Amino acid sequence: MASSNTLTNWKFRLTTGWSFMRIVRLALGGYMIADGIVRMDLLAGGLGTLLLYQGIMNTGCCGSGSCSI
Repeated sequence: MASSNTLTNWKFRLTTGWSFMRIVRLALGGYMIADGIVRMDLLAGGLGTLLLYQGIMNTGCCGSGSCSI
């Protein structure tokens, strides 16, 4: 079973930090998954899944913060 601390962390991560780019990733990911299903396109579905995950989990290509200049 998951501990209470883990559940609190997930709840905090899902309910905070909503920015414009997070909403765009979420919307675009949902659209691409639906489009991939309709067109039976595996690439669009896969990219949509990646964007949807990034939108839900609030991660990006530089999720670890290691993309400094």
